[in-house]
Amino acid sequence: MSADSVLSLPELRDNNPYFTGSVSLFDDGTMSLDPGPFTYQKSDADRYYTVIDNENLSSIAFEAYKDSKLWHILAKANNLFFPFELVAGTTLLIPDLNHLQVTNS
Repeated sequence: MSADSVLSLPELRDNNPYFTGSVSLFDDGTMSLDPGPFTYQKSDADRYYTVIDNENLSSIAFEAYKDSKLWHILAKANNLFFPFELVAGTTLLIPDLNHLQVTNS
């Protein structure tokens, strides 16, 4: 990676859903990145999307928001307990990003 491609700290904060989140370290040495909490208000700008075979939340987030890192928003907005096991035919809510707000709880 060249020096020109390194993001500054403000850019990382502005474009990083994990900036307000936490890191969990487990006894076996593994870790988990958890994005910060957010609230969401329903909007007329929300959309719906029907999952097709072999899709995942990252690819759907990229198509919806042009940013695959935002997959966790889709998981939380749709109450997906196992977000990596999407079933074809499932209809997902695609929240309007303008109605999301990061909380500090």
